[in-house]
Amino acid sequence: VNKTRGFPSTSTNLKEALCEKIPLYYDLLRGFRQEYGSAVVSQITVNDLYNGLSGVTSIVKETSEIDPNTGIAYRGLTIPEILKLLPLHGHYPSPESIFWLLLTGDIPTELQTASLTSDWANRREKQKFFLNEPRIFLQSLPKNVAPVTKLAIVLTAFDSSDKQLKTSSRNSTTSICQWE
Repeated sequence: VNKTRGFPSTSTNLKEALCEKIPLYYDLLRGFRQEYGSAVVSQITVNDLYNGLSGVTSIVKETSEIDPNTGIAYRGLTIPEILKLLPLHGHYPSPESIFWLLLTGDIPTELQTASLTSDWANRREKQKFFLNEPRIFLQSLPKNVAPVTKLAIVLTAFDSSDKQLKTSSRNSTTSICQWE
């Protein structure tokens, strides 16, 4: 069990790692809310509202927290701990390893980080068409078309080819599965 939450995933695929963790986490939250749902966490005054709720517990978030003494912590790890534990890209953790940590709560292995790096590179290649086509399409529109109208035209043009939108509108899925 690591410092963040539960047992780390052994999968090198981020989606598979999340598929392992999300149902367990969902069950944990559901049980927690059933048991403590009516418990009072804090009282809020009007002054608290005007002070930006500083020091008032008002939201559950696990990705980050700020401690006045140690500074910001991501998934329970301070910056010095992150620098020590995450796979390095040069002198600092790679963006992929930080992303893995934020999404899963796990310290990624070198192999998991390399897998995510490869996945992102493959996605960039696949997106070149998608990123280039709107630019060409926008350049073909008359110069006097308003920017918001151009945006609406491009979104409408590319919306019809979005398989995900077609699939999700036909299937009624629960919110726990929609992230996929």
